[in-house]
Amino acid sequence: MKKTVKIVNILVLLICLGWLIYIYPKLPDIIPTHWGISGEIDGYGSKKTVFFLYGTMVFCNIIFDVARKIDPKSKNYDRFESAFEIFKLIFTLFMAGLIVITTSVTFKPSLNVSSFLTIGVGVMFTVIGNYMPTFKHNYTMGIKTPWTLASETVWNKTHRMAGPIWVVGGIALAVSGIFLKPSRTSAVMFALLAVLVVIPMVYSYLEFKKEASANDNSSDIAK
Repeated sequence: MKKTVKIVNILVLLICLGWLIYIYPKLPDIIPTHWGISGEIDGYGSKKTVFFLYGTMVFCNIIFDVARKIDPKSKNYDRFESAFEIFKLIFTLFMAGLIVITTSVTFKPSLNVSSFLTIGVGVMFTVIGNYMPTFKHNYTMGIKTPWTLASETVWNKTHRMAGPIWVVGGIALAVSGIFLKPSRTSAVMFALLAVLVVIPMVYSYLEFKKEASANDNSSDIAK
């Protein structure tokens, strides 16, 4: 499966590059590059911005692989390699979609970019949450708090707990992007982000304290 995902990722990169080569000459020199909370265009920039986005997508893919190789726990990646490659693919798909919609909105300003971003982020969270319980102890990818990094047991428990929350949160965010106005989806996104970050953080701390207490009791008994 991991080889197939890698091939699909490369194909998406190539197809996106092909799209840019095709559409770039047709773009005006100045294109929309930023949208406000209400979903309306509130910033413009050079059409070269689309190649900056593409470069960012390629650069991040390279950084993901470099980070894996230099991670002190790089061997653990072999235990969740499929999830790692799927994470890279979903990121690439999101960035490719952003590039396509950024170039397309020039010709059709009525396109709802804010909704696309909200739905895209929601799908990313859902996919990541689905695979999160398989993430093994590392210093690069996953929920990295002082307590998950200090204990592999706490890491595993936190990711098993957080995975379903991220799935539900991602689905809720995607649905809000479909049915709610852009100004309201922004509020939903910030609220969900707070929940998805704070709950695992607090949980990891509590589990770490529980583990430390159990170890102290064991030491006392041994004495």
